[in-house]
Amino acid sequence: MELLNYEILNASGKADKNRNPMFSAVTYPAFIDLSFNAPKSVHDVIPVFPDGEENIFEIFGSLDGVNFYSFGEGNRIARYIRIFIKYSSGENVTVNNIEVLGESCTFPQKKAKFKEPADFIGSGYDAPVEDDDIIDDVKGIIARAIGESYVDGFELRLDRRLKTDYYIVESLRGTVRLISNSGVGLASAFNCYLKEVCGCHISRYGKRIELPQNLPQVKGKIERHTKFKHRYAYNYCAHSYSMAFWNEEDWQKELDFLAMNGVNMVLDITGMEEVYRRFLTKLGYRLREIKNFLTGPSYFAWCYMANIAGVGGPLHDDFFYEACELARKNHRRMQVLGMDIVLQAYNGMIPSDINKKAGDVPTIEQGLWNGLPRPLMIDPSSVSYVKYATLFYECQREVFGDITKYFAGDICHEGGTLKGSNEKDVYMNFVGTLTQFRKDAVLIMQGWGENPTKSFVKHSKPFRDEHVLMLDLFAESRPKSAGRNAPLSKFNYLYGMLNSFGGRMGIHGNIDILANAIRESSKNSNFKGIALTAESNTSDPIVLDLFFSTVWENIKDTKAWINAFAERRYGAKNENIEKSLEIQLKTALSDKYYNLGEGAPENLLCGRPEGRYDKVSSWGNTKFGYNVKEFEEAAKLFLADYDKFKDNECYVYDAVNILRQVLSNRIYGVVLKMESEYKSKDYFAFLENGKKLLSLADMLDKVLLNHKDFTLGEYLGKVEAYANKLDDFTKELYLINAKALITTWYSRPAANPGGLHDYSNRQWGDLVSGFYKVRWEKFIDFVKEEMDGKKPQPIDWFKLEWDWVIGDTKYTKKLREDSLKALCKQIIG
Repeated sequence: MELLNYEILNASGKADKNRNPMFSAVTYPAFIDLSFNAPKSVHDVIPVFPDGEENIFEIFGSLDGVNFYSFGEGNRIARYIRIFIKYSSGENVTVNNIEVLGESCTFPQKKAKFKEPADFIGSGYDAPVEDDDIIDDVKGIIARAIGESYVDGFELRLDRRLKTDYYIVESLRGTVRLISNSGVGLASAFNCYLKEVCGCHISRYGKRIELPQNLPQVKGKIERHTKFKHRYAYNYCAHSYSMAFWNEEDWQKELDFLAMNGVNMVLDITGMEEVYRRFLTKLGYRLREIKNFLTGPSYFAWCYMANIAGVGGPLHDDFFYEACELARKNHRRMQVLGMDIVLQAYNGMIPSDINKKAGDVPTIEQGLWNGLPRPLMIDPSSVSYVKYATLFYECQREVFGDITKYFAGDICHEGGTLKGSNEKDVYMNFVGTLTQFRKDAVLIMQGWGENPTKSFVKHSKPFRDEHVLMLDLFAESRPKSAGRNAPLSKFNYLYGMLNSFGGRMGIHGNIDILANAIRESSKNSNFKGIALTAESNTSDPIVLDLFFSTVWENIKDTKAWINAFAERRYGAKNENIEKSLEIQLKTALSDKYYNLGEGAPENLLCGRPEGRYDKVSSWGNTKFGYNVKEFEEAAKLFLADYDKFKDNECYVYDAVNILRQVLSNRIYGVVLKMESEYKSKDYFAFLENGKKLLSLADMLDKVLLNHKDFTLGEYLGKVEAYANKLDDFTKELYLINAKALITTWYSRPAANPGGLHDYSNRQWGDLVSGFYKVRWEKFIDFVKEEMDGKKPQPIDWFKLEWDWVIGDTKYTKKLREDSLKALCKQIIG
């Protein structure tokens, strides 16, 4: 056995074998790849870290430099070694030296072949859309919704004589005829038929379909028109908080849902990695450098908004091809259905070493975004920006074709700087380069934070009317479009409903006025439609249904609409459910309690026990304002006829949700008592309430595990299924990222000084018991030590949390089968 020679092939930070330290990175997870001149029999890999630091790392070996497998004990044959550093107590990740012990061996060389997606032209996805394609796709939606046997009972017709979007539902000679000018219109007509004629219901969370053998016939004719030109879907964040590991089936289900609800414009960042790969390759970057610049799948949203780079990677080589194929399939469906695809606009982000690759390029350092480094930006006012943006759009066209005129992007989203730029030229270049590339291009920007800036309002006048569309991102709470002097008053805009932040959960909405607010906004001449801008797909089903219903209906009697919704969703008119909803409308779903913070009131159990209980996440809130006993009465009423509805998946989802909210409200009161008792040193009362809190946590976990959409196992199962065929390293990396996102968000700089810990807190079964409850147990034990006169060590909350993130506990999808009615009686009495 000998000390093996190696080269540092690749690393997520600065690495040089001949320097001290040999490797440094701003944060972790971090990796270093070592390369031998031929396969070796490796006995041991010994990284040397600075004295006094704690480092957690794992060793992987590879023969092809792409697929890395757990190294384990004893001799292993490898051509490449990956040291994966999962934690470091140091300010930065530092490796002083690496020793590799082993010996030469005879083993065949192995090369990995990169599977490059073909250009869009000639790929098969570039075929023109025919009317038969549209009809066939809508028939597929019908078959998946209610069963193949019913498809022949519908006659589908396309009629494009009317320019406005419309649909007609009628019966003719025993068949149900659906007429519209697009696939989305036909799908919306089908949904209207299900709702208004058959009394059925389909949502993101559950569906209820009860149909006789022969389809019910339509009395008279239903005809609907909409002046909402655009019905937009997706906040960037939803692609990460909800959709990061979606497969083709997940996307198919979602596009069915969007089409049936009238959505005709979709932001899709799937497959953008291949665009950036081609773009950066043409600037002289190698594949491994490109993978180090991009983020992992859980963080794509913030990568493409130019908030962060290099976080959560590297991607596996196969990702580029597979994500590109998935995107093209999705885009094809969108085109067939008549949905406008929204692709990425070039916001100027570029790797930090661009001047080593391309000479003198004017750039602007962007500082930090919530504790993490932002990518470098090419000065948007420069000629270089025009050159690079044009190249970017050419690469995007190679990958996805000339399929849209809509592009999304912001300059300096949530911070950053334009220091040293000519701001007039910034915006002229940003929009101008896009319109030079495609004359009818429209830039979609987020009306969020400081956007639109006064400078943009001032300098955008030449292209504002035809080439800019603004999203009034949080219009239901903080509208930027209301009033003559509002920031969006001079722009064409979409009325956005944000509602859900980070996937945080709670019964929460402003049902009372939402329909009225959209109706009033639609009277503005620059109103162009609505936008679902939620940061995740976890909006309450009733809020989402009402939001989309405004496209085709003028909802004036909210109470009547809600009772009709309940009858469709649960399958029968029920007095107890109607009374429950009436109370919910006065409490959790009331506008009176909607604007207390960003998103639903948070469950205090989901927060660190750090002594501040007005919020769990940095921009969240915990106050709900309404009467707890009233809401509990709503829960009792909702579950009163449990035996009648227990086989209805929509009802079970909502029953779990309402009990979850009851327990969240109870926990709020208990934690506030604990806070007061701790401050007054009433330790015995504190410990009694501590027992109550842990008991409530156990009950919450039990309730949540009765529905898959409230479980950690369902979330992590998506990640595991996605990475199942990939190497050991990638499986572990993707799981770490997914677990971090919903807890610490990322490593310490993002979690603590960045303030992102618990931003995406989720009330999920197994997460409650395995993560949130553990923190409170730790705090209660800390107080017990104080009671005994000891001086306990301060709790490093991040380290406790990160140990869970990088831990290997397995969570199954197995559900409990409790009677929710019995649990309700146990909880409320």
